[in-house]
Amino acid sequence: MSGKCRKIMYALIVTVFAAFLWMICCENDRKVSDKAIGETTVQSMQSGEKTVSLEQSDIPKIEIEDLTDAFTVILQYAPKDMLAGCTVDESFLMWFYAQYGRDAVIHIAFDVLDGGNDPDVWYEETGNSIHVLWLLYCRDSGFGQHELENVYWMQTAAASEMVFGFAGDINFAENWYTTEYMKEQPDGLRDCFSEDLLAQMQGVDVMIMNNEFTYANKKGATSVYGKAYTFRADPQKAELLEIFGTDTVTLANNHVYDYGKRGFLSTLDVLDQEGIPYSGAGRNLKDASKIIYYVMNGRKVAFVSATQIERSKQYTKAATETEPGVLKALHPEKFLKIVKEAAQNSDYVIAEVHWGTCLLYTSPSPRDYAA
Repeated sequence: MSGKCRKIMYALIVTVFAAFLWMICCENDRKVSDKAIGETTVQSMQSGEKTVSLEQSDIPKIEIEDLTDAFTVILQYAPKDMLAGCTVDESFLMWFYAQYGRDAVIHIAFDVLDGGNDPDVWYEETGNSIHVLWLLYCRDSGFGQHELENVYWMQTAAASEMVFGFAGDINFAENWYTTEYMKEQPDGLRDCFSEDLLAQMQGVDVMIMNNEFTYANKKGATSVYGKAYTFRADPQKAELLEIFGTDTVTLANNHVYDYGKRGFLSTLDVLDQEGIPYSGAGRNLKDASKIIYYVMNGRKVAFVSATQIERSKQYTKAATETEPGVLKALHPEKFLKIVKEAAQNSDYVIAEVHWGTCLLYTSPSPRDYAA
């Protein structure tokens, strides 16, 4: 049996099992108020929506005595804020019941009746936010598999916090003075940093590096004409990222395209081969705009990046619908759309922008502009 067939069979088993448990529970303690259910059905038909955000005074008096009542309350009256944009339908609730039990479903329903609209009620009940629950549902059921793209499930050192590390610009370029110094050290890169610093970088939950150079072989690599500083590293040097504990690199900078389209695509290929996710650049605009998600301690964290460098001479090409390049933020409204999408689909958003002018202080500063 193929892997795809096994996934489909597993999804069917999960769904059927959840439905079976739900029917047994409803049969054992069914005490449904027909009048209440009738009222909710009429209001649902009048609204034309499956989920309606209503004031607490608009919710009919429903006594939650079994799963049918609880399902009805959640499906018809849970505020949009509580669902955080997730498609909470009967199938999701049956899966939720199978995973977390009858009491969890009923507690969520009671919160709806009490006028609650905080999506954190799901986290408080299960230890997972509604965004993470939706990912788990997609993973278990086989539905919405596209939701699992660019999602990384991370282990944390502590259950009470999520620790991110950021570093850059890093540069492994051939013939650059820092690289030459590294080559002279008995233990290479490890001798260039203190043990304490490397341990700290390796010990964070997510380590993100700004990869500000090109990975390309010397043969056939041609630097961009007219650019004062160009950086190219041998592809084998990508292995050095592991020493820093690198989980993700951002390519939204002004040196990743130093060796043109060929060198840029070589960089993407090398990172793919190393299994290192990259942000802020890609083979086209869709790839460059992709949002990276980390699932940690029951929360979903989004990471996006862009660059604002090179306002006049465009040595570093911007990604287009059909051409590779970096994600540029010269027009902030375009990047803000990506940030808003990330916010709609996660609990937290980290936006990293490579901006400013080299060796020049500007007023207001980019940090003031962001604030």
